[in-house]
Amino acid sequence: MITVKCCPYRIVLTAVLMVVAATAVTACGDSAGDETGSTTATVELTQAEKNRILGERANVVLSSINGASSGYPDNLITAEQLRKIIEDPERADEVFILDTRPRNEWDEQGHIEGATWIRMQDVANDENLALLPRDKLIVCVSPTGHTANQVCAVLRWLGYDAVILKHGMAGWIQTPARDLMLTDVNGGIARQYPVNFVDHGTDPASEEPAMELTEPTSEEFPVLVEAARELLADDVLEKEYPFNHIFADVVYARLQDPASRDAMVLLDIRPLASRQAAGHIEMGYHYLINWRVLGDPENLSSLPKDKLIVVIGDTGQTAGQVTPILRMLGYDAVTLRSGLTSWTRTPDTDDSLASFQRDLPVVQD
Repeated sequence: MITVKCCPYRIVLTAVLMVVAATAVTACGDSAGDETGSTTATVELTQAEKNRILGERANVVLSSINGASSGYPDNLITAEQLRKIIEDPERADEVFILDTRPRNEWDEQGHIEGATWIRMQDVANDENLALLPRDKLIVCVSPTGHTANQVCAVLRWLGYDAVILKHGMAGWIQTPARDLMLTDVNGGIARQYPVNFVDHGTDPASEEPAMELTEPTSEEFPVLVEAARELLADDVLEKEYPFNHIFADVVYARLQDPASRDAMVLLDIRPLASRQAAGHIEMGYHYLINWRVLGDPENLSSLPKDKLIVVIGDTGQTAGQVTPILRMLGYDAVTLRSGLTSWTRTPDTDDSLASFQRDLPVVQD
């Protein structure tokens, strides 16, 4: 087990992340402040310069995650919070609801009033970025919240103020996806896979205020949008772990086999309080690093790029935001689906189950 101590948030990414030999590349992009999201200007950057930009942006995005004192802790908005906003005429214009569910779910299940549908894989295309406001809170909606986590991470990566509808449409109305989420959580109650309550370090990051999410510069934006498009365009259904998720049963089985266990590491990004309350998985090689300091160069450089990294959060809603950032940096990362609630009973188990009791209004086109 490794516990990596936290470095100051504002450390820039060092030469550890610039191991790729410098080669000339062409990157396209205008200023990130351009509301059209256009990416037509051309600048020449070396691969090392691109790596620097990617690493520094990862630090900004991870360290700006909303904390417990925020109205939207962990960049999550609940169904009740969103309902109150859209039903209040004076506040309804504060949010832009971005629905990236499969189109058939939008058509058959209905959608939240005022939502805009964009195919998940196309969110970072020029014409779609042009639709997204920089002066509103963008609420990302998916079937369970798991894929919306990735969309939210990408939008924050590009400088948009984005959050996730906690548990997605499964937390808003009765859907087949809700049944899948219930299976995850009830499975955790039944499995009671082993956890360790012995803590091996401190967690000063839990006490630190979140940094401000800044917009990328005109130099940074084309590099970041290129990485975002590559991530989203990935064939998520044909992968070994679709949508970059891995189930608790699969993780447990891999941990029982020496070869599979050695090819995998566990990255627990929960704060110390969560580990103290629910324990942590200690069955293989693992790291305990609060996600808000994961972007520090020392912490990032400690992670292997030749192993599968399983990112573990409380419910999967937070770890799902870390996974795409790691993947854009070249790590082979997946999210433990539904987090520790799919592994064992935790303090979050009952809250998750309660979230699936709602049936709130939707509209049909």
